[in-house]
Amino acid sequence: MSQGRASEVLTKSWQEMPGSGIQVRIVSESGLHLTDNIHPQALKVVTVLHHEIHEENVYETGSLFPSVADNATVELLIKPLGSTLHMDFFVSAGGDAEARLLENPTVGDSGTQITPFNKFRPSSNLTSSESWVNPTVTGEGTVLYPEFIPGGTRQQATGGSGGERDEFVLSNGSLYVARVTNKAGSAKIISINCTFYEAGA
Repeated sequence: MSQGRASEVLTKSWQEMPGSGIQVRIVSESGLHLTDNIHPQALKVVTVLHHEIHEENVYETGSLFPSVADNATVELLIKPLGSTLHMDFFVSAGGDAEARLLENPTVGDSGTQITPFNKFRPSSNLTSSESWVNPTVTGEGTVLYPEFIPGGTRQQATGGSGGERDEFVLSNGSLYVARVTNKAGSAKIISINCTFYEAGA
């Protein structure tokens, strides 16, 4: 943000902190007020992801696979295009499963393209990155994240969920595949969801 714009925003936002004689208002680069209107001395704290949603820069993509045969694999291909992606991925399965995040696997056909949607629904912003379901993967490349998802046993066989708790920063121009293999012994439902925001777009 230019110095002139910063001065304009701050000039319009001056407010005296009670009893201090100090006037202050903290704003984001886009001019979003970061202090509370009722308690101007209190700083609002949100996660980076929450902030990026309100900056209209967070996208969601994924797919539901209603019946995945035992030992069968489902995959979601992510293609960062034009920017690096800060991505979290989440997997749920109706029974035991293995999940992996692959970097630069060997991909033949990309599969069926699905359009990521902006999580700030009033926004018309679109991502330049792409996502595809059911690609043809013939080589794993680098396995960035392997995980076993326990689905329980006997009366507790209700399914499980997994995924990386901290984000991955995905390289512009590389390929990434979220892969899940059913290990439950019978057909199960599986879902893969990826949430990401862009940097350097």
